[in-house]
Amino acid sequence: MFAFSIPATLLADKWGRRTSAICGGVILSGTMLLIGSLYAANVVHPQGAARWVVIVSVFIFAIGYVSTWAIVGKIYASEIQPTRTRATTNSMATGGSFVSRVLTSSFTAFAGIVVARLLLTCPANSLQIGSLRSRLRSSLRGRLTARTSSSARLRF
Repeated sequence: MFAFSIPATLLADKWGRRTSAICGGVILSGTMLLIGSLYAANVVHPQGAARWVVIVSVFIFAIGYVSTWAIVGKIYASEIQPTRTRATTNSMATGGSFVSRVLTSSFTAFAGIVVARLLLTCPANSLQIGSLRSRLRSSLRGRLTARTSSSARLRF
């Protein structure tokens, strides 16, 4: 990503902000449409070409983002600030972005575990939630019993 963001930063004025934003939107929308279409058609499996198309599309999405929208966003954020506060506000924005990325990557897995636990323990409000809960419970029970010894099994 670093290899793509540096040239994009240097060429941002030559390309223009509008062109970068529009091209980035087309790239991001196209890759998300492709990934979503493959999953909606249920053709992505552990083996096969569709899996690799999704993996390559994720990388194309990331490269498209860091070379277009990420650069344009930082340029606009720095240009709208008055000169006397520009350095301070850009430092705060960059620091805030770093902190939010660290927090997001740290707590995403924990939040997924909490949500799964809530789905497993909360009373079912409808048959659909109940069937989802039972499917999750049986899936997790099968995975946990296969990975743990008989004396350390978790009870649901």
